[in-house]
Amino acid sequence: MDTTLSRSIQYLFILDYDMMIDLIDRKILYYLDRNSRQSFTRIAKKTEIPTASVVYRIKRMMETGVIKNFYTVINPFNSGFIPFRFYLRFQYANPSIENQIINHFTGDPRAWCVASLDGKYNLAVDMLFKNNQEFLEFWKTTLDKYRYYISEEIFSIFFHLYARNYSYLYSYEVTEDIQKYIINSKEKKRILTENEEALLKLLSNSARTPLLELAHQLDISPPGVIYHIKQLEKKKIIIGYRVNLDIQKIGFHDFKLDIFLTDYHRRDEIISYLEQNPHLVHLSISVGISDVEAEFHLENIDALLMIINQLYERFNGVIRSTNYHRIVTQHKWNFIPLA
Repeated sequence: MDTTLSRSIQYLFILDYDMMIDLIDRKILYYLDRNSRQSFTRIAKKTEIPTASVVYRIKRMMETGVIKNFYTVINPFNSGFIPFRFYLRFQYANPSIENQIINHFTGDPRAWCVASLDGKYNLAVDMLFKNNQEFLEFWKTTLDKYRYYISEEIFSIFFHLYARNYSYLYSYEVTEDIQKYIINSKEKKRILTENEEALLKLLSNSARTPLLELAHQLDISPPGVIYHIKQLEKKKIIIGYRVNLDIQKIGFHDFKLDIFLTDYHRRDEIISYLEQNPHLVHLSISVGISDVEAEFHLENIDALLMIINQLYERFNGVIRSTNYHRIVTQHKWNFIPLA
């Protein structure tokens, strides 16, 4: 049996998890994902429950691993970096070798996202480089160590990254107030001050760090911290504060869908159509892998296959082919190559 088909059949049996959260938890996560730095009191007002309950529920979701951490969305283009993505397919690699390869990427400070996949490829890696030469030198070092174990690799360079908050946690429709995070290469490169760079490092994977703690670590006053944060937001280097979830623990799975077109003129029409799905969480425009890269949080493989079938029906003759895979394990998630 074809390996990809076999894995697809497995999905039908393994994607049935007991929900670990209720509707109130989902509302709390929804508002945390819109701004994870907002106070518990503000979240309590929005969810109409006591502040003590909000604190208890967030603490419980952190202890059970539903909430991994709170992170800051940082624009890599504004910081002078070029985002690269590559997919790797392994050969002759036992679990020990796979872990070595994974650690090779996660241990590099330029790695933004590293995730194990179930599908055609085994590993997805997003990295930030200052220029193409820096990437080539890194890739040469990688092949010197692991060429024997990599049977196939494909690359892309991002020019537009579109993300939005997890509206499906609260609503099964795309609402008008849905929050979007748009990162593109048109943004002007900004020069960071020493304090700004240090602040981004502290906030990147810990967006809820208290103001006084930030001030202590930076050795500046709390008003100084507030000023630097506002400047980073004004410069569009910081574009949001979100929550990183283990979505499998709340009954969802992360699917990536690559779409290849026969008629590129209709790409924007397809993107607009995809944006109507409340389970769309990321959408990327790049050169190298596919014409459109979409990412969904869905309950099972059937939901993804339904989306694919509807795409083919609506855009008959426009879509040449599709490829999909599921994120099994997220090994690293960090928007800036400083931490």
